Amino acid sequence: MASDDSGHETPTRRDYVKYGGAVVGGGLIAGCARQSGAGSTPVESNAESEATESDTAAADDGYSVTMSPVGAVEFEEPPETATVHDATWADTLVGLGHGDAVLSLGHPELYYTGYYDQLDGVSFDTSELAALYNDGLDKEQFYELDADVQHLDPVNIGYSGWSGWSMDDIEEIERNISPFFANRLSRAHAEPSEEFDGEYEF
Repeated sequence: MASDDSGHETPTRRDYVKYGGAVVGGGLIAGCARQSGAGSTPVESNAESEATESDTAAADDGYSVTMSPVGAVEFEEPPETATVHDATWADTLVGLGHGDAVLSLGHPELYYTGYYDQLDGVSFDTSELAALYNDGLDKEQFYELDADVQHLDPVNIGYSGWSGWSMDDIEEIERNISPFFANRLSRAHAEPSEEFDGEYEF
């Protein structure tokens, strides 16, 4: 941590990279952990009985997931709701049978559901989702949604300028609501800003 002129501690680039990486994995773990409930049909596996004991231990100890650029993030229990901007994360959650966890999309009206229409028993209703983008990101909306995890790449929104946010805004949301977990720049084949000096892993 570094201190500004007022003595307030702010995260440095290295602090953030070390803290960061667990939200997408958190969403995936949530999907896997919740797959056996709420009407979902788990995939049969020969290893299912052996996994029961370790799964119980994981539930007791919580979960830790790691991914660049956010680092390791711990959850006491699987996240049940997620703030989402890009369709990628919504598709992932729907694929895991947890589309109901998605609270938002950048542009819900543009989200294409035609592929889901071709799959028996698969649907995803976007009509009630919050529109996350409107000439930037509204921080108050994140408080209103109060998601268990933020599936947005913090480097992408904290340094790119399109969101209107700084890394201080990201730290505030993480501190008061829940962590960020996504790696947007890898999917976009885009380079991170120079502040990361090669620490952003693809």
